[in-house]
Amino acid sequence: GDWVEKGDCIATIAKPQTDSRRLGGRRLEAVMVEENVTAPKKGWVDKESSLVAGQKIKDNQVGSAIAVIDFGPPWWLLLLGFLLALCCMMCCLFKIMQKEPPPVPEDEVMSPLKKRFEDGPRRGVRLDFQKEGQAINTVWAQFRPLGIHHGYEAPLVANDFTINSYSKDALGVKHGEVLVAINGDSVRGNENWDEVSGKLNNHLAQFPQWPLEIEFRKELDGPPCIVTFVERPIGIEFFRRAPVQVEKVHENTPATKKGVATGWYITKIGDKNVQNNHDFEQVMVWLKEGVQPLDPAKQPE
Repeated sequence: GDWVEKGDCIATIAKPQTDSRRLGGRRLEAVMVEENVTAPKKGWVDKESSLVAGQKIKDNQVGSAIAVIDFGPPWWLLLLGFLLALCCMMCCLFKIMQKEPPPVPEDEVMSPLKKRFEDGPRRGVRLDFQKEGQAINTVWAQFRPLGIHHGYEAPLVANDFTINSYSKDALGVKHGEVLVAINGDSVRGNENWDEVSGKLNNHLAQFPQWPLEIEFRKELDGPPCIVTFVERPIGIEFFRRAPVQVEKVHENTPATKKGVATGWYITKIGDKNVQNNHDFEQVMVWLKEGVQPLDPAKQPE
């Protein structure tokens, strides 16, 4: 089990320098010289023959070797172990350096409806918007549709927003921002509208409808009553005058289920205040724009 370096002496043997021969009837002994048996490489002496000094090797040696030296594992095995350790270190470093997605910025002013939807943890489809020369604005969509006037053109640019726009009112998408990624899949520079819209709609299809919030008042100067709708038609007819007032509420419609009554005034549609608006046709345009994205009401079986 001793350690030896290359060239260290393992054993000293005596070997004849010349063969024995007869001269004048007498046998002359061969001349013996000593020679060191050295280690060819460094390593640990693993096995040794039990040699006795002064006796012939063949009478004491077991096997074909005087000693066996363990040179250790081959160099390529050490290199392989080093490379595996290096890979493990790189994987750990990559995991540590990974960043969590940035949080969605909070809205400065939120309606009671939007505040209720902000109570839970962040989930949904990750959407990255960016305005030229500015940082990426990451939002997490949990409802549909986004409520952006896109003109069926790609890239999708938030040039304008609809009434009751989910992306503007709740997600904080800014005017002029461009959709550059959907759930981490880049759509930057993609001008294929069918491809971009298809990918966006496939991700949003699993989520519920973004409700339309309408503010009613029994009297124009009375307290507001906020009613939310997720289905259309909502089931209301109006007097053709402004301020807009409810003329009739149809039975078995979302409006009757929400308790809307004849004579109530509409004072706000989404984020659009219409309390002092005296243009009946314009208010109806805004109302239809807010109602149109809602899901069709299920017909009774």
